[in-house]
This record gives sequence, C-alpha cells and structure tokens, in this order.
Amino acid sequence: FGQWLTWVHRMLFELGGGGLTEALVIIVSYGLIGASIKYIDQAFDLGVFSRKVATFLAIPTGLMMGVLMISNGASATIFLAIVFGVAITRKIDNLAFQVGSVLLIGVPLVFRELLEINWFPFGMLVLAGIVDEYGNDWSDGRKNKRAVLESAGGWGGFSERSLWVFEVLFSKRSFMKI
Repeated sequence: FGQWLTWVHRMLFELGGGGLTEALVIIVSYGLIGASIKYIDQAFDLGVFSRKVATFLAIPTGLMMGVLMISNGASATIFLAIVFGVAITRKIDNLAFQVGSVLLIGVPLVFRELLEINWFPFGMLVLAGIVDEYGNDWSDGRKNKRAVLESAGGWGGFSERSLWVFEVLFSKRSFMKI
C-alpha cells in the first residue's frame, strides 16, 4: 500500500515538475473531493442518493485527501482542519464519513515525516469550521439560537446584541460563507 501511494505521489507531483501540473491536479482533486463529500452528505442526510455508493465514494475520497495532505502543506492544513471542525461539532455522523475520516488521518500518519501543517491557519480554519457547522444548523432551522450556543459548549456571556449579530449573519446561509 505504501509503495502504491509513493507511486501516485511521484506520478502526480514529481514527474510533472510541479508548477502548472501540480496546480491542475490540486484544483481537479478539490473539485472531485467536494462533489464526493456533497454526494455523501446528501445521501445520508436527505436520502437523495444511494448510501452504498456514498460509502464506496468515501474510500477514494479519503485516500485522495490523504495523498494531497502528504504532497501539499496547504492541503494538509485545510483537510485536517475540516476533520477537526466536523469532529468537534459531532458531524461525522455516518459510516461513509467515518471511513473517509479514518483514511484521511491514516494516510498522513503512515507518511508523517512528509506532513506539513501551518498551525496558525489550521487554528483559524478549525474555528471557522466550527462556526460554519453551528451556523448551518441555525440557518437550516435545525436548532434555535439558544440551542446552538448551548451545543457550542455552553458559551455564556453573550449579550442580546451579540445574539442579534449572530441572528443577522446566520439567518441566511449565503452570509455564512463570507
């Protein structure tokens, strides 16, 4: 397995000489990963797609994310922050996401000497991911504002004005992505 990942890494990043080839591989990979994650999420949350296909998609998606993590420091920072954010908010809630998360963490653990994490952006992205997940629940109406704040660790001390700011920002999902 380790030899296969080394071969994939070499084919994608070393033979092309980096630069444009690496950028194109990363862009296409991010698109495929995003589409797969959305498919998995819709299959398990809304039942729109096949759960069997979604579970199968978790394997190549997790492996692709793992290979990108050992090949690219920015990808390592982003993907690890995503996993931490969804884990903290308890959103790894189905078999496909559990399988994908294990692969996403497992591949870089095997090749940890190649892993580069940028810690300040990592912290900021984890925080943004947490806010995004709780904001999704709020804007989708799955939780009211008090329930979101309580599930966010019971953060107290919010004034009514602070709650109003959250209400304005999270009442529409489009504001959350800014």
